[in-house]
Amino acid sequence: MQDTKQGIELSDYIPRFGFMKSADGHASLKGTCGDTIAIWLKIDCDRIVDASYETDGCYPSIISGKMAAQLARGNTVEDAYQVEQKDILDAMGGWLPEEYHHCAHLAAETLKEAIGNYYRQRGENGRYAGRDSSKGTGDDRSTKSTHR
Repeated sequence: MQDTKQGIELSDYIPRFGFMKSADGHASLKGTCGDTIAIWLKIDCDRIVDASYETDGCYPSIISGKMAAQLARGNTVEDAYQVEQKDILDAMGGWLPEEYHHCAHLAAETLKEAIGNYYRQRGENGRYAGRDSSKGTGDDRSTKSTHR
């Protein structure tokens, strides 16, 4: 993949990469390409006050995870749950080649799963609790944590 100036600028600013101690919600999903993206959330009064991410994947996975965390931070849980692949691609300025769009999809799904994890931990099975990925999803997703 050819780097563009915008892509380089995005990678120079990584807000929070890595494990978040005392996270309120966490998810780690493996995409069909084999990359894993993990997202941790700190939530206060239904607002995401902090978010971090980690990936073992390629440059597009790194940027996609970063953008998902950045789009979530400061927003309500409801707004963050609405983040889709297109939102992540748009936030990148459209520079990501189509063959890597699955990375943005993986990041958006991981964010949703982290929000669902937050609600499941609280014993709430409402709108955002979603599927319990610890019981499998029927696709190539994995919920193994990258930290113990």
